[in-house]
Amino acid sequence: MERAVRTLGDELGHSGSLPAPLPTSANPRQNTGVLLKTSSLSIGSSSVLDVTNHDLIIGNTSYAAIQNEILNGFGAGTGGASITSSTSTGGDPTFLIPIDASASGLTSWDNVPIDQPNTIVIKYDTFGDASFDGLVNGDDITTVESNFGDTTPGLADIEQSWLLGDVNFDGVVDGNDITTIESNYGANKLISFSNLINTVSPYTVPEPASLAFLGVGVFYLMTKKHNKFC
Repeated sequence: MERAVRTLGDELGHSGSLPAPLPTSANPRQNTGVLLKTSSLSIGSSSVLDVTNHDLIIGNTSYAAIQNEILNGFGAGTGGASITSSTSTGGDPTFLIPIDASASGLTSWDNVPIDQPNTIVIKYDTFGDASFDGLVNGDDITTVESNFGDTTPGLADIEQSWLLGDVNFDGVVDGNDITTIESNYGANKLISFSNLINTVSPYTVPEPASLAFLGVGVFYLMTKKHNKFC
């Protein structure tokens, strides 16, 4: 049986229950100012929600549920209801990152208030943007340097792994994450989710001095700095 897919349009902004069917669009949003806000979200076990490149604010849910639906949507889950991004799976170096708003202390997202209990934000983000500032830059290199060598939950906890700098979700913060950041610096090149999961390139761990030098070099290239969450 073919799975039902609903695709978010580029001007969709909604609070409350999701309309059915959702509007479709071939031109998803190209800025961070448009998102979907809903007080709750229910997706059928054989259905897929395609968010293209929207961010979402979802109330009255759980981090585990949303994360599992995202993993299902990218072919790495246990099956069932799915949340995906055709923009990401179409080749862009992007992914959907679930963020526990309560645990993170978030009261708004993209200037939209977070006013429902148990809210999860889904951020459409570029691989390597560990600082959640919407850019792949020196801040992300700094995150990797700060946690270099640490183990992470990998895909078992997407948000925690991402914030630690494990942006390829292989369970450790290491040179492969620096490689991912360098590859997507300025979001110029394409490192897809499937490429990250299936082919992690070998990387020689740099000496501390050379790692620090790399950080200085990248910081020299920085031209803009944002807050941690946007």
